[in-house]
Amino acid sequence: MPNSKPIVFLGAYGNIKRFYDFATDCGHTVAGIVDDVEYNPYLKKTSQGIDIIGTPETFFTDPTIKEKYQFFISASFKNPTLMENQTPELGWAREQYINKINELNLDCVTLIAPTAQVANTVVLGKGAYIAGNCVVANYTKVGDFSQIHENSIIGDHCTIGHNTIIQRLVTFIG
Repeated sequence: MPNSKPIVFLGAYGNIKRFYDFATDCGHTVAGIVDDVEYNPYLKKTSQGIDIIGTPETFFTDPTIKEKYQFFISASFKNPTLMENQTPELGWAREQYINKINELNLDCVTLIAPTAQVANTVVLGKGAYIAGNCVVANYTKVGDFSQIHENSIIGDHCTIGHNTIIQRLVTFIG
């Protein structure tokens, strides 16, 4: 059952539209995106009409955000990709958002697709994402802010570490 507080996506990168559609399809309300819009030319191509409600530098100064919202980190890693080599000032990275969430003790939503098979012995960290057609088997631990993308299989007794992103069609056997 979705929480009554709307979701704020932190960072607007390649998968933002996928996360937005997924959250709304699961019955969540989305307040918008917090991103460093001024320095993120890529965002203009991916926002798909999702409201930008602030930048990290100003949004987190509002003392009422904890009561008003829940959060999901949609930002990518700050790796030396081609895009970032061309635009080194590109937005906040996942680690910066995680630090801010922990510092302010903010609530994070965990998103699990209805078509995912997650065993009842799985331990999910806060802010995790399990996409469609994934299998997460018995006694597996999925760390905080980790993502398992479409059609991946995680076998019994696996540990997916904190802030790990597993891309599509990946299989781990325990």
